[in-house]
Amino acid sequence: MGACTGGSQAAGGDCRIMSEWIDRPQTAAPPASRESAASLGGPGSAASLGSPETPKTPTLPELPEIPKIPGIPEIPGIPEIAARVVADLAARGSVLVAYSGGVDSALVAALAFRAVGPRALAVTAAAETLAGAELEHARRLAAEIGIRHQVITYSELDDPEFVANPAHRCYVCQGMRMDAMRREAARRGLAVVCDGTNASDPGADRPGLRAVRERGVYSPLLAHGIDKPAARAMARALGLSAWDRPANACLSSRIPHGQVVTLGKLRRIEAAEALLAGADFRVVRVRDDGGAARVEVAAGEVARLAGLWAGLAPRLRELGFAGATYDARGYRRGGADLP
Repeated sequence: MGACTGGSQAAGGDCRIMSEWIDRPQTAAPPASRESAASLGGPGSAASLGSPETPKTPTLPELPEIPKIPGIPEIPGIPEIAARVVADLAARGSVLVAYSGGVDSALVAALAFRAVGPRALAVTAAAETLAGAELEHARRLAAEIGIRHQVITYSELDDPEFVANPAHRCYVCQGMRMDAMRREAARRGLAVVCDGTNASDPGADRPGLRAVRERGVYSPLLAHGIDKPAARAMARALGLSAWDRPANACLSSRIPHGQVVTLGKLRRIEAAEALLAGADFRVVRVRDDGGAARVEVAAGEVARLAGLWAGLAPRLRELGFAGATYDARGYRRGGADLP
């Protein structure tokens, strides 16, 4: 566990105590026993080496009070919840984490690393819809966590169904991604593929989650009832710098369904969002609708965007957009298909 960084500094000593609890060696039975796995420690502990000693239940220290931050609720029992997930993953022996660098997959990667150490591998799929800045962030965060990290590549644009951008595009995209993860896990002899789906994610229209379920990918946050606020609170307690990172989605989500996905569109969307991020907007979506750019930022940042728009609009057009506007309502999930 590295030192607390980024937003986790606000938590004071909580990161240090959580690190001491979850990384310290514990006496435990071999990982194959689910019942005793709750006492597993971090990599290199007696438990991870399969000590035959009698299992003992560790005494978990209470986290000190974490200062309240708007939008981050107080979540009781974070160490106990984390211990259950660590025990669950440890019992599986080895883990491949489908890892994007977002808070959810980063949390699963951190817990998997503490469960099975070098038998945990974070894998990032670097297809055309992943922005270069997102890949670099994923690499830095994996190094912060300490987990082994691998990047695999394939072409989403080789699939005509994906290029056609149907309403179930996420099913096609996630299917390709999880198939690649399963192949890599099989090649390396890793027991289970995990992802970062949390208990807030399931809904009536989530084709990507259907692809995950159909392929037998395990979602430990979902299985243990950890929703998005709890995932952020746990990541914060563990000292992950990405605990408050805004949610993101692949670049193809910026193109309305029914309009084809092309490499040219993806690269100009990426360049446009980098331009906005360079102006210190944290939440950015540049929708490519019929060749024109429609910019969305967080509702609280729309006024600042309006003040900068005279200088930003020409630069967006220079990237190849036929026109450029911004949405005064701010960011809306699924905004590419909304009027």
